[in-house]
Formats: sequence, C-alpha cells, structure tokens
Amino acid sequence: MDNPELVIALLATFTSLVATAIAYSAYRSQTDPDVIVYLEHDEKRPSLILLVIENRGSGVAHDVQFEIPDDFPSDPIGITATGKKSFERMTEGPLISGIKSLPPKGKRILNWGQYGGIYDYMGAYHKTIKVRFKRRKLFGLDDQTFETESDIEVISYSRTDASNRSEATHLKKISETLVGIEKQLNKMNK
Repeated sequence: MDNPELVIALLATFTSLVATAIAYSAYRSQTDPDVIVYLEHDEKRPSLILLVIENRGSGVAHDVQFEIPDDFPSDPIGITATGKKSFERMTEGPLISGIKSLPPKGKRILNWGQYGGIYDYMGAYHKTIKVRFKRRKLFGLDDQTFETESDIEVISYSRTDASNRSEATHLKKISETLVGIEKQLNKMNK
C-alpha cells in the first residue's frame, strides 16, 4: 500500500474492535449465570447426602430446566449398599418442574438419600444431569440460552467422614456449661 496513514488507521480500527470484543467477552463472563448440580454431605445429619442445585454465576438464571436419567430415584435410602436396584422414580421437585428464576449464588438443596441407597442406584459410575437456562437482559434484548452438564457420583463418598466435628464440640460445651450451672446451684443451696 502506498498510503501509510490508511494502513495505520486500519490497524488502529482493527485493534480497537478486538479490544472491544475482548472487553465485552470479559463483561459477559462476569454477568452470566452458571447453574450446576452436585452432591454434598449434610453437616447436621451425617448419613444424608444432599443434591444441590446452585447458580454459581453472577447473573440471574431464568427458566431453569433439567434433563435427568429416566430412572432417577426419589429417595435412595440405605446406610450401606444392599444390591437393591429398584427405586421409586423422582416425580416432583425442582429437577422435574424446573425453577422459574434462580438468583446469583442461589441454591435449591434436596435431601436426596444416603450413601448405600445412592450407591445401589449408580454404583461406581456417574450420572449426568443436563441443565438449560436463560439469561435475560433489559427490554428482552440479548437473551441467551445456556446449557451445562453436571456429572454426579457417589463413590468418592466411600469411607469419608461425614460427621460434623463442630457438633461434638458444641455438645461438649453444653455439657460443661450444665456442670457449671449444677455446681453453682449446689453452692446456692448450701
């Protein structure tokens, strides 16, 4: 090209467009919802495993829908595995009816089951839960649908300590306080 000013102007325009696209992408990643499903121990009831639906993103997730395996059980109960493979199929709750709106850091926590029952259902394998949800913007512009997949598994909970150690500490403190109160009452009676 014979015109260096034109080349510089084109390069500056291109650079500006790339920078704008990168900035917009960074902005979107900080304002998008991100819905996942996972298992965790219940801290207050050590034998229970909870199924948690969480929007860990920074935007509201709208019209959240789930696709679960056809045989997904409602209450897989059992402390130890028994080999039983028939469960009542899940027919209600957020995994079936969906969630209209889930705010950032919002959760739905289901008392799902116990290790043995869940292991009887899935064994050492995982089950995939597909999640579809929307992000809405002002005036309905820039709506976008997202899809995520969450693999849940129970085998990693084998031989883990689900007890709440702080619970035992609280009970010990309560016991010590009651002993102190008893001593004070005995002194007052004398």
